[in-house]
Amino acid sequence: MIEKNKPVSQSAWASAGPAGSTPGSGSTAIAQDFSFDAKNCYGATVVSLRFRLEVQAGATGKTDRWIAQFSVAPGELNVASGWEVSMTVLVQEPCEFVDAGVTIAVLPVRIALAIQTKLKSQDASDTYFVTPIGLFEA
Repeated sequence: MIEKNKPVSQSAWASAGPAGSTPGSGSTAIAQDFSFDAKNCYGATVVSLRFRLEVQAGATGKTDRWIAQFSVAPGELNVASGWEVSMTVLVQEPCEFVDAGVTIAVLPVRIALAIQTKLKSQDASDTYFVTPIGLFEA
């Protein structure tokens, strides 16, 4: 998504559902904004990153719920001189669970950030479980 302080993609998307599944009637997208700020040893903000995760539910039949579309889009990015940030998004193998006879798709998504200067670097990552009813952090 972001490489050497520049977005390499405006957005990326994935889906988890049977071929031909479409957004359910009356289905609205669920979006969640995230932010990440890094400060130097003096307390000054050196990296400020915003991004959005969005999921659109789909359905087959009356009970099964799928992810018709999941997208991630970088937002505002501010990086101080001498600092470099990269962000990758890895969509893992979809899975599903059944609750009270309803099959629900789950799409594990790993978001990784790398921040570095000429002297040091720091990596951080989080895994989110995307479902048709929202986003859940692992």
